[in-house]
Amino acid sequence: MKMNIKLFRKLVKEELQLVLKKIHEGPANDALLKKLRIRIPGEKFPELKTWWEYEPEDIMTYVYWHQGQLPPTGPKFEKEWNSVVKQLHVKYPIPAEELDRVLPKMDLDDRTEREISVDAPNRYSEATNIAGQTKPFQPGDMWSNDFDYTGMLKFGASATMEMGYEVLTALYDSFTDVNYHTEAADLGNALEWIEDAKGIEDEEKAREFMEMFREACMKTLKKWGVKYKPEGN
Repeated sequence: MKMNIKLFRKLVKEELQLVLKKIHEGPANDALLKKLRIRIPGEKFPELKTWWEYEPEDIMTYVYWHQGQLPPTGPKFEKEWNSVVKQLHVKYPIPAEELDRVLPKMDLDDRTEREISVDAPNRYSEATNIAGQTKPFQPGDMWSNDFDYTGMLKFGASATMEMGYEVLTALYDSFTDVNYHTEAADLGNALEWIEDAKGIEDEEKAREFMEMFREACMKTLKKWGVKYKPEGN
C-alpha cells in the first residue's frame, strides 16, 4: 500500500519538529543530544551566530531538517556544503580574526575559501610580526600568520617582465601557496611564454598576460577598498 505523499511529508515534518524540540530543550544527558552535539553539553544546537564552530555534518543536518529534507551524501554533500557555507557567511559572517583558524578546518573548495577571504578585507589590512611591526612582502614568501596579503597584491600590481624570470617565479609561488590561484593564473601563463620564448611574438604574448595579471591584482585590491597606484608599467 502506497502512502500519500502529503501525509508522508506531514509525518516527516512533525518528527523533525519533535527532534529539534528535543535538541533545544532536552537535558544535557539526552542520548540524541550526545549524538548530535559537538560542543559543550547543555548548549542548544546549533548556535547559528557561531555556526563555524560546528562540524559540517551537524550544520548540514540542521539546515536540511529545517527544510524537511535529508542532507545529501557523497560528492553532492561537498558541493552543497560549500553553498551552505557561503549563505551562512552572508548572514552570520565569520569574524576576520577567526578566518586563519577556522578556514583550514572547514574542508572548502578553493573558490569558496577565496570568496570568504576576500569578503573580509580587514583580515589583510595590516600584516604584523610578533613584535607588532609590519612585515613587508617579498617574492617567495610562503603562508604564515603574518603574511602580507596586501603587499603581495601591490607587488603583483606593479610586476613587470623586467623583474626577471626568477623573481616572477617566486612571486607566482607566493600567490599559489596562499591560494590566490585566480590572480596567479595569468602570471603562470606569462611565465610559460617567457620560458619558451623564441621571438618577439612570444614576448608580446607574455606581456599581454602580465598586463592581465596586474589588472587582476588591482581588481582584488579595489574590492578590499585598498587605494593603490602602481608606478611605471
